[in-house]
Order: sequence, then structure tokens, then C-alpha cells
Amino acid sequence: MTQNRVLIFVTVTTLLLAIVYFKNGEPVRDTSPQSLNPNPKANAQIIDLKTPQVSKEQIGKLNFQQLVQRDKAEKSIGLKRMPLEVDGGKASLKVVLKLKPSCSPGDADAILQELTMDPSHKLLATFEDITGKEKGLSWEVPETLLKNGIAETVFKVPVKPEPSQYGFFLCTAKKNDSTCIEKEVSDINTIFTEHLTQNSSSEEVVRNIFFQYFIVDERGLATFTRIPKFDGPYQNLKQYLNDVNAPGKSNRAEIDAMKENLQTLDSLPSIFSQGTLVLELPKFRETACQ
Repeated sequence: MTQNRVLIFVTVTTLLLAIVYFKNGEPVRDTSPQSLNPNPKANAQIIDLKTPQVSKEQIGKLNFQQLVQRDKAEKSIGLKRMPLEVDGGKASLKVVLKLKPSCSPGDADAILQELTMDPSHKLLATFEDITGKEKGLSWEVPETLLKNGIAETVFKVPVKPEPSQYGFFLCTAKKNDSTCIEKEVSDINTIFTEHLTQNSSSEEVVRNIFFQYFIVDERGLATFTRIPKFDGPYQNLKQYLNDVNAPGKSNRAEIDAMKENLQTLDSLPSIFSQGTLVLELPKFRETACQ
């Protein structure tokens, strides 16, 4: 009887969310300023970054002018930076997950529905090298995130002179899972539709629901200020990574995969706040519609 009540509650909740989420038969997408590109023309073209190329032996011995040129190149791509405290070759990266009130259902609502349908699954956060050069870091996100609206941890990230590429993944996972990077990617449109039509595969499938891209080096942490909607910034990033001799595939296929993840999931941009990485997960709140 209790199980039937839970299923009825989930079904009713799903229908209510669907009514809000779909308008005139179309999903309501996030059109907040954070998701918009401030300069579409700049992103539609390839920028000549003119970043000085360096060998592995030169990395870590950059002079002031070279550092300035790198900063200028990163800003041209649309990257922002935050310094990190490094001790013993590892940077302390404090990560805070926060629920953000939204007038339409978001990542947090999708996560709640997935975990409700299969309580044996967990919510897993990982910080993984997308080139496969380093072992990933994982964190089993406490259930209190969905109840209290906030959860935090600290990752100890290996730092090398040359830039490393990382992804922050948030996925549903099975009990013994410690990685998200190989799991399928599903946008919340797909998840809500599956639950609405009672055709959810959540009891069998674990998947990524949130993703952001980062560069880590001796200068700290870098990421996109806003998620690029055009191809230009991604091509510029490939050129920049080649110029600074960053590890990766020769054709920079990892950037193509990263681009697909970013544009499929359309997660909110990362926030740098006083040495802390803040990641927001939209959650439907009726008060946010006022």
C-alpha cells in the first residue's frame, strides 16, 4: 500500500511539473541572461589568438609577457579564471552545489524523479580528466542537497605545469560506481518526457544530468564565462590547447565530446566566488514565477 502511494505521488508530481514545463506543446528552455551569448558575432568566427607555442621543457618557466599573452588568449575564447591554493602538487578545489529557484522544472527536479523511481541509485559528482590522463575524483552527494538546498565538498586536484582538462559531472549511479564520464547524457526534456509517459528507463539506466568543463594548471581553474552557442570558441580552444602543449588527442576529439555534453545538457554556467566553485541546479518553485 505504501509503495502504491509513493508511485501515485510521483505520477501526480510528474504531471504537475509537466504542465509547468511544457508551454504550447514545446519545452520551456532557460532564457536567463546567464544562458545567452553576449556577443554572437565574436563566437561565430575563429579568432587568431597568437598564443606563443612552448615545449614541455619551457612549461613552468613562463615569463610575465607569456603569462599576459595566455590570459589575453583565454579571454578571447571566453574563459574566466580563479586562483587555487596548491600544496604538495595538489590544488584544493572547494565545490558547492546549490538549488536555484526556477519558474520551470530544472536539473534538481529531474534528479529527484530519477532517484525516486529507483532509490537504490545514488547521486554522484565526479571531477574527471576528459583526456583520460589522470584518475578521476568522486563524491557521493548527500541526500540533504535536495532537502536543504546545498551541499559541499573539497577535491584535491593534481596540478601540473601544463594545462589539464577536466569535466565536472553529476550523474545518477549504482551503489559501487565511482565514475560518470562513460555514462550516457540525457537532457531534462528527455527525462521529464519519459516520466510523463511512464516509459522511464531510470530503473535500468544511470546517466549524466549536469556537466561543466574546466582547465586546471599552476595558475588555477578556468572555465567558460557563458556556454558558447557557436563553434568559434571551441575551435579557438583547440588552437589554444595545441599552442600551450596541453595533453589530449591529436585532433582534439575531447573538445568535440565536451561541446556535445555542454550543448545537450545546457547546464547553468559555473560561478567563481572567493576561491569556491559554485554550481547551481534549477528547481521549480512557484514563488520564482511571481
